Amino acid sequence: MLRKLIYTIFSVYILSAMTSCNSDTPENHIVDLYSSAEVTAFSIQKNDNILVGLDSVKFSINLKEGLIYNADSLPLGTRINRLLVNITANNASTAEITFRTSAGRDSVVNYLKTTTDSIDFSNAPVKLKIVSSDKTTTMNYTIKLRGSPRGLRRRARRDEGRALRRGRRRHRRRVDASRRLGVYRYARRRGAPPQG
Repeated sequence: MLRKLIYTIFSVYILSAMTSCNSDTPENHIVDLYSSAEVTAFSIQKNDNILVGLDSVKFSINLKEGLIYNADSLPLGTRINRLLVNITANNASTAEITFRTSAGRDSVVNYLKTTTDSIDFSNAPVKLKIVSSDKTTTMNYTIKLRGSPRGLRRRARRDEGRALRRGRRRHRRRVDASRRLGVYRYARRRGAPPQG
């Protein structure tokens, strides 16, 4: 009997402790939503002229460092100077993307007003500024698109040229060796002494 009484008291104590820990009220959640300036999703819109499956490139969002980046590099030669993006930021009043154009000027696009403006990622860095709907919180992000076409293309051409030069040298050596061998065999069949 005493054992049942102890179990009952203990379970009532645990139940009351669990319910008292839950102090979040719906009012707190509403305030948090309106003061939030977090980007919850980022992607590139589909464009098969640039790359098939461009919309399936996965992006990681690091809220602590304010960094948005693709984990896997884009394929070599992907044109990244005219891309359309999809940004999801809950209850944002402003979403401004700042990037450098090919002419060297900074361009600012208000994403919430015009979602059809293309972004030039070739002249990094691209900045994103999100302001919460109650205008108390501002978050700044840097968007990095991995797979810079300039450096990768230059490196690929250099490596391709080296491989081509190496291949030509090897081919020349094989041809020279086979010519020498052919001359030697021809001379032996004729009975003449071998040349050089």
